[in-house]
Amino acid sequence: IKPNITFIYYIRTAHIFIDLIKKKKNQRVFFYFCKNFILQNMKIVLAIDSFKGCLTSRDAESAASESILETFSNCQIEKIPIADGGEGTLSTLMEYTQGSLHTISAHNPCMEIIPAAYGISRDNETAFIEMASISGITLIKEKQKNPMETTSYGTGELIRDALEKGCRQIIL
Repeated sequence: IKPNITFIYYIRTAHIFIDLIKKKKNQRVFFYFCKNFILQNMKIVLAIDSFKGCLTSRDAESAASESILETFSNCQIEKIPIADGGEGTLSTLMEYTQGSLHTISAHNPCMEIIPAAYGISRDNETAFIEMASISGITLIKEKQKNPMETTSYGTGELIRDALEKGCRQIIL
């Protein structure tokens, strides 16, 4: 394996600057080193989850990327939208699979009909259903939060629609 000479140079330079910091206790030297030697040539991976109700994962990464590039114009930035299974998961999966959104009318937990979306992958084999969009607790008023009286029937309606469209794999 061929060693990365540039990286070794940065490490050796880092030791020199760290020694200066220890001797002079001057943090500006360290920040100068970071800005001018390491971060200008660094690859940064941004993997930011959405901020509920405020920013999508993609929007948060774009804002962070712009800010980083203002200071470190030569660094490379890789943006990878992520989701934790809640809000934003469906849009992230659609982006990765180049799928399409399908909206139908279905029942919320209180059996009221509302529009609900789910995704189908580009190959039309897999459906992605974000249960929170049709059976989530945020769809229930405080007075109605009773597990004995609410239902996830709407999730079944989304599954049935996906099966009717030919999907054979369902990811909830």
